[in-house]
Amino acid sequence: MGFKRGLEKVLEHEGFYSNDSRDHGGETYRGVSRRWFPKWKGWEIIDSYENKGDLRYDKELEQEVENFYYAFFWIRIKAHEINDDFIAEMVFNFSINMGKKVVAKKMQRVLRVKPDGIIGPQTLAALNTINRDIFVYHFLLEIVEFYVQLGKEQPHFLRGWLNRALSFYYDYERII
Repeated sequence: MGFKRGLEKVLEHEGFYSNDSRDHGGETYRGVSRRWFPKWKGWEIIDSYENKGDLRYDKELEQEVENFYYAFFWIRIKAHEINDDFIAEMVFNFSINMGKKVVAKKMQRVLRVKPDGIIGPQTLAALNTINRDIFVYHFLLEIVEFYVQLGKEQPHFLRGWLNRALSFYYDYERII
């Protein structure tokens, strides 16, 4: 549970190799953008492949993806300190897609704590005591609102972003 299940969910939405000129992140692998993370060890492996379709079978590369997401996102957003696994996985997923600071502010709006973009003791305390239903529904509304605004700049990706948010809504509906 927790990180492993959260990572599976992330990778469902991120796919494999992409170099779409419409994507502000540019070249990506499993959601890791070369533009934002040029020193990620996985790029050396990717660059060694002539056929990018073969990347999905590289176990070392998949391990680099897992290590990256664990260290750079799961730990840094303090997901391991969130009591509810579903909420931790949701916060993790959207932090990757939207950025840690944006997601922290969205959380803080729902929690009604100072929106400083930092997941610190006050935010964690509020998150670990809020009613789960209230947080999930209001947080997902914040996420959808963000995607709709972003979709004005990058309309090609709006449907995928909304599907990402709705997948959490449907997952939640199945577990309550």
